[in-house]
Amino acid sequence: MTDLDAVLNAHQASCDALDIVADLLIKSRKGTTFHNTIFFNKPLEEARRLLIRSKEEMADFTILFLLSSFERIIFHHLGSSLQTKASNKKGISGLNEAIKHFKSQISPRTYNDAELLCRYRDWVAHGKRWEKPSAADPVNTHKCLIDFMNQAGLT
Repeated sequence: MTDLDAVLNAHQASCDALDIVADLLIKSRKGTTFHNTIFFNKPLEEARRLLIRSKEEMADFTILFLLSSFERIIFHHLGSSLQTKASNKKGISGLNEAIKHFKSQISPRTYNDAELLCRYRDWVAHGKRWEKPSAADPVNTHKCLIDFMNQAGLT
């Protein structure tokens, strides 16, 4: 199992837990009462909306975690060349720059998908302040990053 697999598995377990809570809320039909507690202190429909929103936010955080793990793998692999570039004051400023080292080894589609994921990561990490880039989800992000690593010989 890779670090990326562990992140995706944690995301899937969390999604399953949120789905179970949503199902239990619906089945209880007691409004906001859930195992003798008040869930979010909100009416049933609003609590369900909060669960859905939580799931969406969790997907974005999972994409951040996947790309952070991927970045660590890339930078670990490029370690010695990064030090050489840094000493030339050129350096690599981030993942966007680091993946360029593998462009010739990666299929154009996988490379372009990785670039889009970097933009999506930047959008999430910087507070979603600008227009949303192309959509991303954890499962496809995981697949793209694993494909990139396989093609680049990083696995």
